[in-house]
Amino acid sequence: MQFAINFFYLRLIYKLRVVHKSMSSVSTKIKKSNTAAVFISEFGLGPYPEIPEGWPGGGFVNNLTIEHELMERVQMKIFADTGVYYSGATMDDTGLVKLSR
Repeated sequence: MQFAINFFYLRLIYKLRVVHKSMSSVSTKIKKSNTAAVFISEFGLGPYPEIPEGWPGGGFVNNLTIEHELMERVQMKIFADTGVYYSGATMDDTGLVKLSR
């Protein structure tokens, strides 16, 4: 499972870097739906995912770079899938997100 998650995010990161380099600027947009507002990533990553129940890390705030947002998305995905919270995340030169407790 770990390999599949890493491969998925590596592929996603590669695509996002290509998109990010080609975009001049994208502002955060709010799309209205019948139920609630949906917040869109300012880096072109699409709508923010739902915050998993029991998530101790807060929400998507003050993402300074696309890398910060990606690390937070990976932390949330791992927590949603496994229930394990990793308080720290780093990204190496290849785009691989490494989590630490």
